[in-house]
Amino acid sequence: MDKRAWTAVAAVVLILGLVAVGGPALAGGQFVAELPDFQLEDPAGAKHTDESFAGSGAVFIITIPNVKHGDHQGRWSRWLRKKEWPATGPKLVLLEDMAQSAHKEKALEAMKEKYKPGQNPVLLLDHTGEVRRAFRVPQDETVVLIFDKTGKLVNFCDQPPTEELAKQIRGVVDTMQ
Repeated sequence: MDKRAWTAVAAVVLILGLVAVGGPALAGGQFVAELPDFQLEDPAGAKHTDESFAGSGAVFIITIPNVKHGDHQGRWSRWLRKKEWPATGPKLVLLEDMAQSAHKEKALEAMKEKYKPGQNPVLLLDHTGEVRRAFRVPQDETVVLIFDKTGKLVNFCDQPPTEELAKQIRGVVDTMQ
């Protein structure tokens, strides 16, 4: 094979690799380094912004309202709240990318019925997927991102939920109070 043929093969392999990981911004599991600007509503219609979490930090469970990810988000939320969530520490936030749901109306109806304002987790609705993309979370993934009081990403988990991983995340949260 001549040099031009090898160059073409290398280009195809590179393109396929970038497509597989979601593009160059997501290569290697790189998420946003700082809390991005956003304004989203909860199911009760209250507005929340990135500034709502300034000074306290936040643990974001970024996910999709479907069966597979509903199981992931439920386990993350349950295991992270196994012991009482700190009142003065980081907020626990469930960010739902509604754009990826095949049954948006049904999912939204269920969320409105179950959501209790003022309790953990805070539930945010991303109707377009724009905020999920601002966090640099790949499509069809559930990811936990931990931001400190200054809005810097301090830790993340892009693995399926386990009790052990939830304990590790709680260890980080408990040091942030």
